[in-house]
Amino acid sequence: MKLLFKSCLIVLVIGCSENQTNFENLQGDWQGSGENKSYMHISGDSLLFNSFFYQKYTVYDDSIVVELDSPYKSRITYKEVSQHIFYITELTDSKFTFESVLERQQRRVNDFEFDTVEYEFRRFKPIWNQPKLVRIEFSSGECYYGGCPQRNIIIDSSGYFYYEPVENVNVDTIFESNKAKPFFSDLSLIVSSIPTEYIESLDGITMHAQVLYTKLFFDNGLELSFFTDHENDLYPLFLKLEHSLDFIEGLSPANKINFSIRDTLNNYAL
Repeated sequence: MKLLFKSCLIVLVIGCSENQTNFENLQGDWQGSGENKSYMHISGDSLLFNSFFYQKYTVYDDSIVVELDSPYKSRITYKEVSQHIFYITELTDSKFTFESVLERQQRRVNDFEFDTVEYEFRRFKPIWNQPKLVRIEFSSGECYYGGCPQRNIIIDSSGYFYYEPVENVNVDTIFESNKAKPFFSDLSLIVSSIPTEYIESLDGITMHAQVLYTKLFFDNGLELSFFTDHENDLYPLFLKLEHSLDFIEGLSPANKINFSIRDTLNNYAL
């Protein structure tokens, strides 16, 4: 009987260890592989997948269950959807693939069907021997279809962070913090995964969407500034900046800064 108990305990510990390993392997920033431009950030028990949600999740064997803060009604079954489930097909230190069931709209209005989609992600890896990022200035402008959130953001390697809502943002107070070093490190990792000479080629709008203006400053004096939209390899950077209030500690009300790139952005012809 004691032997049986010990065997069951060993199985339980191994099972828990595997779950814990999965939990640990998931942590960090993930970039969509190939044509998949998706971005995923997992920190502790919270998960951000594209701009759809930043929610609590739990790992169950080969599945990730995300609890939605705002449940919605299925357009097919008309039942309330309170969870999203990702079925893990592969998880290593550098690669993460999963399947998810989505509702896809067909050609006709209000015509939807279920579809299983597979996502493949790679962990961000820095490119060595290129200059270090030391500062980001970011401003989001109008969009062609209207109503896009607009904000001004400054963040640098000292840990300084400045956030100014402009329009269509759910806060109306300017914030700043001096505790943003961990967040800046995450942003630096994303930028350092792309060659600086390639970043310059991202200038230009590829679709009729929101215009973004970004200035990147590096420790060798290099400055890169460009107009773009979300449809490029820096999408994860833009997305994380747009969700920055979720990541920054020590926020306090601040005075308005003269944000020069906002003036530049306002002069951009839609």
